[in-house]
Amino acid sequence: MPKFFSDEAKDLVRWMLQPNPVDRIRFHEIRRHPWLRASFPVNNSFQDYASRPAAFKIDEDILAKVMTMGFNFGRLNIEKIKRLIRDGKEYSFVIAYDLLVDDAKKQTLQQQGN
Repeated sequence: MPKFFSDEAKDLVRWMLQPNPVDRIRFHEIRRHPWLRASFPVNNSFQDYASRPAAFKIDEDILAKVMTMGFNFGRLNIEKIKRLIRDGKEYSFVIAYDLLVDDAKKQTLQQQGN
């Protein structure tokens, strides 16, 4: 590991590179890691899975983008996909949805600032 990495950055990388997926750090844990929070404060806007409001609404435009991204949805129908997103389950398409929502929020803030 490079010497110029901080101890917190080294800790995060070690957790991310765990060979056993069961031991590997999860996406929502990465977002809460002290190094990421300190280094990239904008990531504090990421919504934690556990904190989704009861009235969480799916953004249909973002969902449409996710549906074209090549994820293997298997036998999941659109209602099940929406439920998994609402529940914040750790599927790659849910993470992609959250990242796209975060990106849309950042773009909106940038447009409002101009």
